[in-house]
Amino acid sequence: MPRAATAAVDRRSAVAVVEGSRLSSSERTDGDANRRSGPKPDLKRGGRRVGYSELLGWVVEKKSDGEAVIVLDADERHLNRAGIVHGGVLLSLADTAMGQAVQSLIDMETYRTLMAQLNANMIKAAKPGRIVARGSVASLGRRLAFCECEIRQGDTLVAKASGVCYIKRRTSDGGDGTSAAQS
Repeated sequence: MPRAATAAVDRRSAVAVVEGSRLSSSERTDGDANRRSGPKPDLKRGGRRVGYSELLGWVVEKKSDGEAVIVLDADERHLNRAGIVHGGVLLSLADTAMGQAVQSLIDMETYRTLMAQLNANMIKAAKPGRIVARGSVASLGRRLAFCECEIRQGDTLVAKASGVCYIKRRTSDGGDGTSAAQS
């Protein structure tokens, strides 16, 4: 019999526990075997969707003139088993900082952005504490933007990234331009 979980969102740490249950290995279907995140929130029972930025807990401090600054106060939830900030967290910061920088230059009611390519170099291990990602647009075209990002902890450069951001026209219905068959 599946164990029930309770629905709760701790807004201080942005950790979401979703209402529902996990299946034992004997109860899983093939689709369940590869899913680690558990069930989706039951919005009718008080659950709510938590956005990725909110889940990780960063704040956009600046977004203007082709630049964006994202700040994360890294804590134990951001660490890998070695006790340093997980590389995926740093890549997410870079992706967001560069995307926000592009968004500061375009009409977001007409267009949306998608990171088409992301390259990163991890330079030094990041530890718990304040991490600042500064994204900037190096070149803006009609459909592509070339971006850069530096991630620092204090005066220490911990990562550098570059990326290509695709600028996509929104559909007339406000969607993302994909059909149900493509989703």
